[in-house]
Amino acid sequence: MEKVISTIITGVAVLFLLISLCVLCINYLPSSWVIELDVLTGNQILRLCMIPFSLVGVLALMIGRKWILTGFGGAILFLFTIEALYYLPDSVENNDIELDPNFTVRVMTFNGANRSFQSSLDWIRKNPVDILCLQEVPSMAGERIFEQFAELGYQYDWRWLRNNQSARIAILVRGQLENSKMLEAPSMGRSKRRALAVDAIVNGRRFRVFCHHLESPLLRGKFEGIYVRASLREQQAAFYAEEIDKTKGMPVIVAGDFNATPTNRTIRPLRKILDDSWLQGGNKLGGTWKRNRPYFRIDAVLHRGFTGSANCQRIPIGESDHLAYLVDLIL
Repeated sequence: MEKVISTIITGVAVLFLLISLCVLCINYLPSSWVIELDVLTGNQILRLCMIPFSLVGVLALMIGRKWILTGFGGAILFLFTIEALYYLPDSVENNDIELDPNFTVRVMTFNGANRSFQSSLDWIRKNPVDILCLQEVPSMAGERIFEQFAELGYQYDWRWLRNNQSARIAILVRGQLENSKMLEAPSMGRSKRRALAVDAIVNGRRFRVFCHHLESPLLRGKFEGIYVRASLREQQAAFYAEEIDKTKGMPVIVAGDFNATPTNRTIRPLRKILDDSWLQGGNKLGGTWKRNRPYFRIDAVLHRGFTGSANCQRIPIGESDHLAYLVDLIL
């Protein structure tokens, strides 16, 4: 009887480790056919859960004295742990600190979720930022919402996110805005996914700013987020990375809704060439969606040409189901 129980425990432990191995490897395999699995295997929350999941398998094998399998499982557990330590900063020493405004730029990204923007504007009126990147500004808001920003001293430009003119993306600068350019990345069918790039001049310093909203998940019934346009999101990230790489001689800011957590492979083309402001100046998970249970960090500010970041904040404003993300980038 004991032998049967031991065999069952070993079998279950091996199954745990095989599942862990699949989740670990799919995120790094070069084969394109696994990209659609990225929404599951690449998700930051799932990969964190794999640590205790793998640990159970390792402990079961240790109890059963299966030392070779224990070593194999230990290696998987070690890799998951290293990945978690990299993507989960635990530093708060550079939050809530005074910075020289001549050597910092305050950036905020916010997805308005196509909902009323008036209350969001009220918050921004009381808490001005240097550069504001907006996604899903509702079409019903009309030009009036941007005129109100202009009254607050912002220069702005906006574009329709998609061909159907259902929502807008915009960049607003409390300074000068020049050299605006619309970028059109691949999307579903004949449509294009649009992003916006501008030169922002703040306190006499010039920055190249990109605002985007990568392809959203395609929902199917109860399996929310399983069927996604992951390959399209990866193509869009690669397209924007090429455009960003053309920028020379000035710092770069890339802000928006990535529709992917930091561990998702679909946005790796951007993360290879840019630094993550939250990793530099944030703490712990830093989820921005959904608002009431923000487990997923899909809204971010990435950058190149800055020495660091500080004062990272996730702020519930307006009626959106996203949290706004605010950060000071340090020159």
